[in-house]
Amino acid sequence: MALVWLDAHPDLTLPHEDYTGFHAMALAALLGKGDPGLVDLLPGKIDPSCALLVGMHGAASQEDIKRPERFGVQVVSAADANNNTQKVLEWVRRTEKRKVLVHLDLDCLDPNDLRMAVTSDPNGLRLETVSNLIREIAAEFELVGLTVAEPVPREVCKLRRLLGGLPLM
Repeated sequence: MALVWLDAHPDLTLPHEDYTGFHAMALAALLGKGDPGLVDLLPGKIDPSCALLVGMHGAASQEDIKRPERFGVQVVSAADANNNTQKVLEWVRRTEKRKVLVHLDLDCLDPNDLRMAVTSDPNGLRLETVSNLIREIAAEFELVGLTVAEPVPREVCKLRRLLGGLPLM
């Protein structure tokens, strides 16, 4: 199976490193790295050569920029993917895998298109890019899984707070 990981951040942090939130370790765990108590629970591991990170941009630290190479994961930046989704499809073809998992972390999206994530760094993946890319993958390969992560509907929360404070029945 190939894994296309759409995210502004690599999610390749290890438990002994500074940041301890699991959501920054998710891809590392899928690659078999990290807390053995968690990694051993997984039914399988994905070879790093079969994982592609798409959409890194914005506030990625220098350490985050180096992580994919250390893990053996290739990267297509948000700018490159927005210019040409074929780079991602060509990568999947080179893996010679027919089944593809897609992970969509909403922080990879350009906030001018949709602001629904914990972070909202500019110059992310365009909605049209993400939509086209997933459709293109599904047209050529077997899309066996799609996850959507980190939705934070800020405006909906604000509206709820406003309406909750009104004398409405």
